[in-house]
Amino acid sequence: MQTDPTDPSDLLDAPMPVLEEPAERAPLTRVDHVLLALETILVTSALAGGIPAIIDPTGNLHGLGVEILEGTAFSDFRLPGIALVMLLGLVPFVAIGGTLLRKPWVRAAHVEVGIILIAWTLIQVAMVGWFTWVQPLALLLGGAIIVLGVRNPST
Repeated sequence: MQTDPTDPSDLLDAPMPVLEEPAERAPLTRVDHVLLALETILVTSALAGGIPAIIDPTGNLHGLGVEILEGTAFSDFRLPGIALVMLLGLVPFVAIGGTLLRKPWVRAAHVEVGIILIAWTLIQVAMVGWFTWVQPLALLLGGAIIVLGVRNPST
């Protein structure tokens, strides 16, 4: 029997497509939870540091003056603030999403987050020196994210 595509009653007789059930996702591991916590702290810190630097590039909102930037390529904190939000806010946010969605590329994303954090900190120290206890902590955090990302059994 031929169906008429212009006859709406024929649509009622058409078979419904069968949707497959999505595959069951494996539960998050302890390592996943630790990575989620560390990267959430990193995203929060990057936004807390970067957004005020973009809004007030003088550094006054952070209690820093632009004098700390003397001898660097920057005359104010706007570009470093943008870079901070993009590199240490957005990239870890993507890694968090990849972890929650169990994406196959998430191990590489965690390693990239750790490398970016270590590189950011080392560049910062090279440009303005050691000026806060947060810098050595950031190096440790970056190393921990790399190690946990590589050793994560769920990826």
